Amino acid sequence: MKRRLNELPIKTKLIIISVLTCLVSLLLAGGVIAFYDNYLYQQRKTGEFSAQAEIVASSMTASLEFQDAQAAHEYLRPLNSNTQIIVGAVYEEDGSLFASYSRDSAHTPPAVAGPDGYVVEDGEIAVSRPVMQNEHKVGSVYLLASIETLSTRLARYTGTFLLAMIISLLITLPIAMRLHYAIANPVYARSLIEASLDPLVTISTDGKIMDVNHAATQATGRSRQNLIGTDFSTYFTDPQIAEAGYQKAFEEGHVTDYPLTIRHADGRLIDVLYNASVYKDERGNPLGIVAAARDVTAQKQAEREIQRRTAELQAANQELEAFSYSVSHDLRAPLRAIDGFSLALVEDYGDQLDDTARNYLDRARAATQRMGHLIDDMLALSQITRAEMRHQTINLSDMATEVFTELQKNDPDRKVEWKVQPGLKAEGDASLLRIVLDNLLGNAWKYTGRQAQPQIEFGQVTDSDGTREYFVRDNGAGFDMAYAGKLFGAFQRLHSAADFSGTGVGLATVQRVIHRHGGKVRGEGKPGEGATFYFSLSQ
Repeated sequence: MKRRLNELPIKTKLIIISVLTCLVSLLLAGGVIAFYDNYLYQQRKTGEFSAQAEIVASSMTASLEFQDAQAAHEYLRPLNSNTQIIVGAVYEEDGSLFASYSRDSAHTPPAVAGPDGYVVEDGEIAVSRPVMQNEHKVGSVYLLASIETLSTRLARYTGTFLLAMIISLLITLPIAMRLHYAIANPVYARSLIEASLDPLVTISTDGKIMDVNHAATQATGRSRQNLIGTDFSTYFTDPQIAEAGYQKAFEEGHVTDYPLTIRHADGRLIDVLYNASVYKDERGNPLGIVAAARDVTAQKQAEREIQRRTAELQAANQELEAFSYSVSHDLRAPLRAIDGFSLALVEDYGDQLDDTARNYLDRARAATQRMGHLIDDMLALSQITRAEMRHQTINLSDMATEVFTELQKNDPDRKVEWKVQPGLKAEGDASLLRIVLDNLLGNAWKYTGRQAQPQIEFGQVTDSDGTREYFVRDNGAGFDMAYAGKLFGAFQRLHSAADFSGTGVGLATVQRVIHRHGGKVRGEGKPGEGATFYFSLSQ
């Protein structure tokens, strides 16, 4: 029970306290009033019937002296007019009954007179008064009257108090609500302000700081007491922009990600983004602004670092483009000269050259041609990272079929069993993904050249975490997994040029294209049993 009370919101606690206080006060006041009123009621009735008994006693002197019982009965008869008097009796000096009156047969007077005084019991009051003559008691008068019991009066009071409680609750609840706004709201607002880890401040309609949290004092280097009541805009590097910000919040109801720079007391600058909203009273009148600042200093520094690195990268790309231009034009000219003069020697002076000289010239020409292919592949590799990507939905199955068809057309004498899984589609750049398939399928075609029954397959698999991978599998030369780390390095070859032609740039090109698509590429193989290359694209 105590835990539940502790979990109640402060508004509910205040209302409960107010209502309980009111109810307890009403019950205490009602109980005191009820018992005191009952006491007064008994005292009043006692005095009333005592006076009545005194009157009757004063008229019985002659009747007792002359033993005139008939006269005594006549004096008792008027008691009938008071409906509360049940029994009336006159007793002689010796206490014996002299004359009596009874309202009904259920009530009879005592046979012998009792002591003078009164007794209250069970809703009845009995009063005895002496009959005096010359200061000598000659008899006594007895009256028995009915009065309301305490329980009857309490029942009537209960109804009255219930009505009073209902009226009090109707009055107390609005007061409790007012107390909530007067007491709970400031406490609740302070707890909310301090709960924020970001600097938080409340601003009045005239731009003055009304309250701040601990984070705001740390951000400004000033205490809460020194901040409250000062102009909000003075703590920024550009007060006019800050003032325009909270004016905009008042006009539009809120501002989002408003950039400002706080000047700390020690001179440090803190870049922040402010989010502010207007808060209002019950009638909708603006009371002020609640503004929270998010420190983006680290983010700004990261942005500046990114801009610096981007500038460096752009400069490096420009240098790479200049280098590519130099390679494309300056290096090709001497290669063409070497190849051309070597060919001229063979054609013009071939009959004067022995076999060794001819072999030297053929090897020189082959080297220059291979160097030309290396230059072409190097330029293509550098252009991969600079090419603009145009994403679209691509049917990889159709693209792989086209590649296989071209490979078969260029090498019609080979009988290769190739298979393409139908319906494979992906999102990416069509020209770049065509380069991937040209290289992977071309490698598979090349490295199965010594197989009696070459087989190549293109398909798709899905791993345990739902990632889709495309694969190219062959039963060709394969490779040793111990050297798998060199697969995708530029100009890295796992087979000699004498066994299989190539420049060692194809897989490096594939890796760059896949990385530009946000994917991964890997290879598995075993010498003499073939290889499988897997690649994924961003989902």
